Amino acid sequence: MQFGYLAIYQLSFFIFISTIGLNIIFGIIVDTFSELRDKKWTAGKDMRENCFICGLPCYEFEHKSKGFIHHTKFEHNMWAYIHYFIYLSNTSPNDHTALDAYVAKKRAQEAYDFFPQNKALSLASSNQTNETNKIDLLSGKIQYLIDIHKKEVCLQSAITNSKKDDCIIGSCKLCLCL
Repeated sequence: MQFGYLAIYQLSFFIFISTIGLNIIFGIIVDTFSELRDKKWTAGKDMRENCFICGLPCYEFEHKSKGFIHHTKFEHNMWAYIHYFIYLSNTSPNDHTALDAYVAKKRAQEAYDFFPQNKALSLASSNQTNETNKIDLLSGKIQYLIDIHKKEVCLQSAITNSKKDDCIIGSCKLCLCL
């Protein structure tokens, strides 16, 4: 009888500890590796699709400037920033310009707000050009609406008075009173 209890105890111990316990441990390991893989994938995607310096997405540069590769190689080259930091650490603080001193001070405080976050010169110039074009387009439309209003006033005065002398504006080419 005791042998039966001992066999059931050892069998249940084997089932719970080795089978279920090890499956739980393996599940945790697999889950951890899948999380690490996802983090690596999102970091790689972020590096491919966003600028390291300004953080703007690549499609902004593809549509509004010379392209994302041009931006990351010539405008916000991360290696140029690293070389600049090495230059700052290798030169004497007495030899720093005002800008160098400011950046060195911010780096010593671990405040990296001197980086151009969400800003790029190529996008700023295209935005200014777009705004100028929009302003010119709006002023043209406003002038067109003013001309139409003047013609309507002139036509209405000509219809109501039907005299040439009563025209308020008289300068429009479509006016019936000319």
